[in-house]
Amino acid sequence: MSATQAALSRRFDRWALTYDQGALQPLYGNAHRAVLGAAAAMDLSPRRILDVGCGTGRLIGELVDLFPAATIVGLDLSAGMVSAARASVPKGRTVFCQAVAERLPFACASFDLVTATVSFRHWIDQYAGLREIARVLSPAAPLLLAGVGDPPRRPRRGVVLPAPLQRAALARNHLTLRTVERIAGFGPVSELTMVVATRRRRSPCRDHSHR
Repeated sequence: MSATQAALSRRFDRWALTYDQGALQPLYGNAHRAVLGAAAAMDLSPRRILDVGCGTGRLIGELVDLFPAATIVGLDLSAGMVSAARASVPKGRTVFCQAVAERLPFACASFDLVTATVSFRHWIDQYAGLREIARVLSPAAPLLLAGVGDPPRRPRRGVVLPAPLQRAALARNHLTLRTVERIAGFGPVSELTMVVATRRRRSPCRDHSHR
């Protein structure tokens, strides 16, 4: 973990105790509902799900109900958030760990679905985070990422991507863009974006799970 990531982790550690009472919870709820709706519409049957930037585990609690046969892994750079998630989510099919999106401690092709809600903006290296997600996704498995900000740049194949995803380069990280959806914001954040992408079937995969 870099010095910048460690400082961010400490900030979220302090926030963890009051996070679920924060004024922006309706915003996070909108992102969660969008991801859950997209996952339900895709008629998935995942065995293992990864939630990157799980926070206090609210989305994972919903994923447990939506996918009763899946093991769900919650990952966050904050130890405080991980502890809060462990305390709030029913035990049995959930696992939690402290790590960063840019260095996922998992084997190649080990997840059938990856979610990320309102965490992408906190990744220090968004390009590396997407590359790692593509690595741990099984071939053709989806990434559901919600909460991307910044104004959109140029249209790409008929779809307007938010500027952070333009810079992070989905395609160069072995992810194929499927859909982009605008979802309602809350308060000072007028709008969120949800992106559905899938890992390319023939993506190269170098296993870094034991780094």
